[in-house]
Amino acid sequence: MPSPGSGTGYHLSVTNRSQDALIWTKKQFTGLEPGVTYSFEVNVGVFTNASTGCADSSGATGSDTHLVVLADATEPTTVLMSDGTNRLNSDTLSGTTLTRAITDLGSIAVGTGDCSSLTYASKEINGTLKQDVVAPSDGSVWVLMGVDAKYAGKVEVFFQSVTVSAKAQV
Repeated sequence: MPSPGSGTGYHLSVTNRSQDALIWTKKQFTGLEPGVTYSFEVNVGVFTNASTGCADSSGATGSDTHLVVLADATEPTTVLMSDGTNRLNSDTLSGTTLTRAITDLGSIAVGTGDCSSLTYASKEINGTLKQDVVAPSDGSVWVLMGVDAKYAGKVEVFFQSVTVSAKAQV
């Protein structure tokens, strides 16, 4: 972990040149009852340098960098589109409107430092996913966690703790 952090964390980093980048990681969870609908809650501790005081040429800042989470029976993967762009397979395109089944849990911004003196700090983010999932026949569900960045610069995120809770709906 960079200073002033200590310990370890799962590291994601992006230098966003497009002002629309999504970086993510995924994990498969097993042991759910097949055919049962589950809701999901998450509690995430991040350590990051995303700052509200550092703006790109469009005015976007670290506050425009969000933690996003998705639970799905289908494994999250990247799909190459006919126009050469990549999309997450949970994204659907209707005309020019992109719809995501992903839940935006909010900004990861932690400070107000300017671009020349970004500092790291911790932040806790909690939430309930907007989409329930029916567990498939093998009882496994994929959870995707990532950073959706509108800020065109380098953002680093260390996941210090992640708790995902599945609750069967009755």
